[in-house]
Amino acid sequence: MKRKIRAIYIDGIRGTGKSSVLKELRKHFRSNTEKDLFEINGTSLDEVDKTRIILEDNQNGLVIKKGSVMTQIFEDLMANMSMNEVQEKYRDVCISESNINQRFGSVHILLIPKQPREFVQRAQERLSEDYIENIDRICFTMKNSLSSLNLTSYLTTEIIEFEQSDRIIDVTDKVMEVLSKYDLT
Repeated sequence: MKRKIRAIYIDGIRGTGKSSVLKELRKHFRSNTEKDLFEINGTSLDEVDKTRIILEDNQNGLVIKKGSVMTQIFEDLMANMSMNEVQEKYRDVCISESNINQRFGSVHILLIPKQPREFVQRAQERLSEDYIENIDRICFTMKNSLSSLNLTSYLTTEIIEFEQSDRIIDVTDKVMEVLSKYDLT
């Protein structure tokens, strides 16, 4: 039996195509489902609370969101914040996100470049020097240590690695393949 989800979060570092994938998901859900589609932006406790209220008040609601707490964790790690600092900073938000996951079902889809150095060459104009320096370490950490973060242990997370040659439609297809594992009705 597939797990029911009512919230989908698209996460990843800058330049991974979060906005473009979200745009494609929006088109898909509007033309292929009877769901009431809501988009939420931001990672504050207020934004998480808005998600909870929407899902409580609208039984047919589906929330899609670009850049949840997972994106913020990525960004802060890229800025050389320690794991302990990150865990302290996002503890309350992650607890609230975990509650949404338990009550309504949610999935955080992390977009990660398979070859971070090649990705940097493509997205270099959008990335700072520190970002570029740390990209290998952060992508490795996020891929291999995510489940060991106490902070995110109660969030349903799916990692999608993309190739340098992948187009947005290819990445969107990978996202849809992951979503096919869940019940979105």
